[in-house]
Amino acid sequence: MQPACGWLLRNATLTTIRKLKTTTAGEIVGGEFVTDGPAGASASMVGKPAFIDPFVPNMAANAKSVIFGDWSRYFVRMVNGIRFERSDDFAFDRDLVTFRALLRADAALIDTTGAIKHFVNGAS
Repeated sequence: MQPACGWLLRNATLTTIRKLKTTTAGEIVGGEFVTDGPAGASASMVGKPAFIDPFVPNMAANAKSVIFGDWSRYFVRMVNGIRFERSDDFAFDRDLVTFRALLRADAALIDTTGAIKHFVNGAS
């Protein structure tokens, strides 16, 4: 496994995983979780950092709710940096000055065969 491997999931999913218990002894499976993970991570699962993202789908039928892999194989490209604009005319009738920031970006997974995998919830 690569050093850049990590988990990506929603906070509610992490909470659900932490509450899992064994069927035989009723022991909490989530005992291996550490609340303070590496810098930027919310937790650590099975020795790898877990990052919380509210845009990962909720646990539901056929949802890809847990993602794991080597995030160094995911590249983000930013074009021309950030453009900051000001308009005195947009909200002239309300005596407001309007600002906006524009950023052009794109991203791609370079190793599509095995760098990142996801867990798909069951249909029932």
